[in-house]
Amino acid sequence: MKRAIVLGVSHAQLDLIRYLKQAGWWVIGCSYRHEGRGIPLVDQFECIDIRDEAALLRLAEVVKPDLVYSVGSDFAMRSVAHVAARCGLPTFFPRETADLLAEKSEVRALLNSKNLSPVNYLAASHESETAQWNCYPAVVKPVDSQGQRGVSLVRSRGELIQAFHKAHGNSRQEKVIVEEFLPGPEVSVNCLVVDGQVVVVTVSDRLVANELGFGIPRGHVFPSVFCRDKTLVETKALAAHSIDALGVRNGPVYFQMKLTRQGPRVIEIAPRLDGCFLWKLIETTGSVDLLDATVRLLCGKKLPNLTLPLTMESQCLVFWLAQSGNVFRRQDYNAPDEAGAREFFYDDGEHVRSTNGISEKVGYCVCPAVAVEKWVRPAA
Repeated sequence: MKRAIVLGVSHAQLDLIRYLKQAGWWVIGCSYRHEGRGIPLVDQFECIDIRDEAALLRLAEVVKPDLVYSVGSDFAMRSVAHVAARCGLPTFFPRETADLLAEKSEVRALLNSKNLSPVNYLAASHESETAQWNCYPAVVKPVDSQGQRGVSLVRSRGELIQAFHKAHGNSRQEKVIVEEFLPGPEVSVNCLVVDGQVVVVTVSDRLVANELGFGIPRGHVFPSVFCRDKTLVETKALAAHSIDALGVRNGPVYFQMKLTRQGPRVIEIAPRLDGCFLWKLIETTGSVDLLDATVRLLCGKKLPNLTLPLTMESQCLVFWLAQSGNVFRRQDYNAPDEAGAREFFYDDGEHVRSTNGISEKVGYCVCPAVAVEKWVRPAA
């Protein structure tokens, strides 16, 4: 029986764990605490921090896995690259690429140097280094975090100072990046690269709930409503050029972009499948199964047909959101009759765990976009 080590057992890893189990794999899940929706699904759980590469290597020496992987987690990608390489297992990219993509200011510097969606930015480790910044509004965030942790929109020097300390406290490197705010619709771009060629590009609208916290995702619509015609061509080209600049030869690459008047601009890049279940949304439209294709590619198996259909009914994935610390009750959240795929991340009575400290995902549902207005908000 083939063995896989999956880094993480939270809701982001559920589909990967299920996929591997259905394919007959023995699955070992790792997390720094005995908590997560994936624990009842794995064959073996190990209480190991997914960033503890030495402990993960010791585990790999014992269990002799055929695969080490993770989805939806920036924190896991460096460990995946390191452990897989040390164990002679398949991996999509070297540790150096994982290190680069884990540091937002390094990515921004690379893109700007190649004139790929240039954006004004400043990297700072100390508050005094931000004194030269005078471009507002601006976005302040940790250079090495995810899930909207420590991210703020600021409009003045006073707000920037407060936001700097918030972001600094959420950075393991104690380093912050300040970027010019980019107006325009936000999109998610999922790519699959095979032998240096981008063979799949999907663009979906990223709906945000800024009234709850800056950049908090409320849902996604696929295919994109805002990214069409010339803008779609430019967005796909930017993704392909960025992938080439990063030297990624195989695997999934996820982008967040803004569609500005000056053209598409990259906000974030990650060498992984997204953390918002977009593979489920994309599959629902009759398109490719990116999760299946990713695992097949990693394992050296033949890939299925990856051609996107010419016409697709617009589908929407909407998250149910709750404040950190709230007691979860499923009866508070409804879905329309048209809903297909759905998932709750908590059982009744559990407290909503804090990721960004503001508003957390407690579940999602996929349905035709026309049905969304019926259920965007939880029941009163």
